[in-house]
Amino acid sequence: MINTKYSQKISLNAKSFRVYWVIGVNLALLIECTSLIMPQYFLLLATTANFIKLISLASANFSRTIILNNFSVSHNVSEITNKFSLQQNISVFIGNLLGFILSISLPQTFPLTFTILSFLAILNIKISYDSLKYIKLTDLNFQRATLLCLEYIKSGNKKILSPQEMLNKEKIFFTKFGAVKFCQISPEIILESQKTGYIIRIIDIFKDKNFIVYVKKRRLLGLIGLRKFTIYTFLKVNAENTDIFIAFLLSVKINLMLQEFKKPTIAMNHKDISAIIEQANMWLEELDKKAIFNDIKNLGWNTNFSSLEEKFYRYHMLIKSV
Repeated sequence: MINTKYSQKISLNAKSFRVYWVIGVNLALLIECTSLIMPQYFLLLATTANFIKLISLASANFSRTIILNNFSVSHNVSEITNKFSLQQNISVFIGNLLGFILSISLPQTFPLTFTILSFLAILNIKISYDSLKYIKLTDLNFQRATLLCLEYIKSGNKKILSPQEMLNKEKIFFTKFGAVKFCQISPEIILESQKTGYIIRIIDIFKDKNFIVYVKKRRLLGLIGLRKFTIYTFLKVNAENTDIFIAFLLSVKINLMLQEFKKPTIAMNHKDISAIIEQANMWLEELDKKAIFNDIKNLGWNTNFSSLEEKFYRYHMLIKSV
């Protein structure tokens, strides 16, 4: 049975999974190569390499279809698939020919063989990485949504990136804004706080919305400068598709404001955080949300934002006392 959540994740991050496949295949090849100097572990090394290949192959098959679909015009995906297969076969033939020439031209020593394979593996990964930069995807995964919101905020609420412009900003491996947790845990974390006044203020700020944003200060990690805050965004059970994007936009805005706050992090208290959240919410109220969604749609983005919800922890009501 195919895991639909896993399939959706590959669909949204097809380029990253394509790189994982290339890395996995080359890593498996290098592991197989090490069996030359450790023949007593041949079975273990070969099994490990095959296991990595099988996992990588799953990502390759999913991501290949998704990427090829983005090149199709008038539903000619079969034609594109045939051309892709032909190109792949030519590449494999040239690679095998190159390997044959090297094998009869160079001495058969493990250090030399491993060095050549390592160089070719790195070259393969580099070329694959560069080629994926030209693939335009229109689904808003976490990275694209974050970059889109950042550009909009930093441009003074004026500019929405198009899928074509996103190509120059999108990274295959994205770690920025890891402090934003969107519907990943139960909202009961709010009720575990000892700062009742802070909870009451937060709930008051979002009483008329279908979502709530809660900021938790990270004491230990904050002292060493790593992810000083965690921003939790929760949705009500009746939250709509547009609420998801608006909540995400507000989370990015709050994250930026926390980073730009002049007061030292260690000295910040819940009143400071509440003030930042309230100020961000006022900023949100002044936006022309209808115009934002029209721009996103007109630029060719997929306006189904449900993919930003990694888990479906929806709340009915939050109380004001603990």
